[in-house]
Amino acid sequence: MSKKTLNLQLPFRDRTFRRDSAFVRALPREESAIRFFGVLLAVSVFAYVFFVSLSIVNVIARKEADEQASQLRASVGQLEREYFALSGGVQANDGETIGLTAVRGANFIHRPGAVAKENVRNEI
Repeated sequence: MSKKTLNLQLPFRDRTFRRDSAFVRALPREESAIRFFGVLLAVSVFAYVFFVSLSIVNVIARKEADEQASQLRASVGQLEREYFALSGGVQANDGETIGLTAVRGANFIHRPGAVAKENVRNEI
């Protein structure tokens, strides 16, 4: 049984060039150029993935902060309602103590279907 060895050489590695050939001047720098561009590509891919994931995390954190702020506003409103219920309610003259005045001759417009709309931001 004979052993066969696999020859793994580049096809142009043993080729000889004239001394004034452009390949003689280019080949010594080729290896360092390939390493440089490989490292540059790896750093670029890492930076891209890092900044995309950072922006996604930022969007998620802002949505959670908006939700917490909404819950906080609701709990403050609930506490205000309980305060006014326990303090005997709000009277018309209570507004005068904080500087409010009565409105006279106001005209209001009623549009059926015109209701407040929540401001929705969609980043994705």
